[in-house]
Amino acid sequence: MTLLEFLGGLDRIYLLRTGPEVCATIAEEVRERFAPTARILVGKVPSRLPARSWKISTGRPPKGRKAGKAWVAFHADSRPSARLLAGDARQLYAYFSWLVEVRGTDPLSRFSRETLARPAFLWQRPVWDLYFTQAARSVRNLDREAYVRQMARYGFTHLEVN
Repeated sequence: MTLLEFLGGLDRIYLLRTGPEVCATIAEEVRERFAPTARILVGKVPSRLPARSWKISTGRPPKGRKAGKAWVAFHADSRPSARLLAGDARQLYAYFSWLVEVRGTDPLSRFSRETLARPAFLWQRPVWDLYFTQAARSVRNLDREAYVRQMARYGFTHLEVN
């Protein structure tokens, strides 16, 4: 089973009630693109995830791991269930996009070992934003939400808006 096949077979996506909005954004995108019947459950997350479920959250690194503020991790087990975690919400969407687009056809077993990835920068912002602060901010029919999503996909953590 590949990562994309796992996402397509999801039954449940768990989110913490206190989690950042990006967790819900990722959950909704997974349901829209891969698993239309998956339920998004907000609140208490079982300590042992049921089969065909996924937890998306931010917080502390996995047990026994030390990490600074900038870290992300994806871990899958044999049930299959998985966890997408980050120390901070800023890197979560870019990491999710990278997993789907670059590693989506990898076997799920490749993610059985809990591994932390460290982004090169804690935050990243464009130096000049044509569509939100410069000449193109009056462009007709600009889909601002799609633009922000694309920038997040590229790893930008901040945008300047006028």
